[in-house]
Amino acid sequence: MILPKDTDLFHVHTFRCKHSEETGDEEYIKKAIKLGKTGIWFTDHAPFPGNPFGYRMAEYFPSFDKDGYYKELLSDSRLELIKEFGK
Repeated sequence: MILPKDTDLFHVHTFRCKHSEETGDEEYIKKAIKLGKTGIWFTDHAPFPGNPFGYRMAEYFPSFDKDGYYKELLSDSRLELIKEFGK
């Protein structure tokens, strides 16, 4: 796993997971550059089957069954950071 450096802006939520205002990614990147950062980590909360938490991405694709949802996410090479709960 690649870990954030001191020059990274880490743990940035966006409008996608409803934890931020309607600000585009480019604005976050411009702000990170203005702050002297060389990297930015978008850490939105992914949709979850049945949306039991309420305040996260709304669109969940039923093709991911409940038992295999996080297993699928963990095996997705496009996701650089994911916390696995229950271990």
